[in-house]
Amino acid sequence: MAVSQLSERQKTCLRLVARGMSSKEIAKETGLSPRSVDTYITDAIALLGATNRRDAARALLEQEASQQLRSQPEPIVHGATVADERLRAGLGGLRRLLVPIPVGGRLHDLNAAQKLLLALRVGITGVVILLAIITVFIGLLTVF
Repeated sequence: MAVSQLSERQKTCLRLVARGMSSKEIAKETGLSPRSVDTYITDAIALLGATNRRDAARALLEQEASQQLRSQPEPIVHGATVADERLRAGLGGLRRLLVPIPVGGRLHDLNAAQKLLLALRVGITGVVILLAIITVFIGLLTVF
């Protein structure tokens, strides 16, 4: 695997990603700029052939664990939310769209398909709220 080609800075950044830290948090921890952190992580993703920063961090830690290093790497702390876990568990159809929308979160974690799904969920949630408001308003008009 290409883990041996990673620089120590890239490995450090990926270990901190595995702990669920954002680029800004990693920058504060390492004394780098957030842009430098993103560059290190982007280059590491390309070297490892990963799809995103979490996959790259997971690949690094799995490789280090398989080599049984004397100094063990820091444990993985998954930054996944409850909503992410529900989606991975295979909820289907309409229930997938009704899972609560995560607020905030980490930058650079979503791929294009996940961004599209999130936008769809936000839109559907907005329409449902709007319909509920209209229904209440019409109900109030008929009462008075």
